[in-house]
Amino acid sequence: MKHCVRLLAFTACLFSTAASAADQILTFTSLGPVQIGMSVADAEKALGAKLKPLDPRDGVSTEACWLTERADGIQRGLTYMVREGKIVRFDIWEDAADASGIATDKGIRVGAAENAVMSAYGSALEAMEHPHVGKDGRYLIFTAPDKRHGLIFETVNGKVVNLRGGEISSVTLEETCA
Repeated sequence: MKHCVRLLAFTACLFSTAASAADQILTFTSLGPVQIGMSVADAEKALGAKLKPLDPRDGVSTEACWLTERADGIQRGLTYMVREGKIVRFDIWEDAADASGIATDKGIRVGAAENAVMSAYGSALEAMEHPHVGKDGRYLIFTAPDKRHGLIFETVNGKVVNLRGGEISSVTLEETCA
């Protein structure tokens, strides 16, 4: 009986921190079937869906750098940053309709507690004060071993409100396409 209880407790711990099989997994270089470095056309093929075209009237986008999302409205709040025609960054926002279905390979998703991120990624995280929120928010930055890619967990009041992954030079931008 003790063995059963221990096994159940161990299993519960595994599932509380690991991404489930139904999740789309965010890594340094991919989100589900879309890979960093893919062209927009290749990303559309991988998704089986069109991405919204460049909108130069949005005040942020240019031909050199722009944000896009699925044109069919699925996964609202998930944006792809495109630079020089290639996908370079993924953003998953707190108000995303499908944000709960996206997690890192360590099971961290929007809404996770900041201490869960710290527990999952440990001393490899670099923490800095959130530039727009001040002391109530932080950027927790996890840089890939290749130093070219990374993840950022943006927190406010101890909760993850945004996940970003991709090329470190794009992921660390405070503002998109800045």
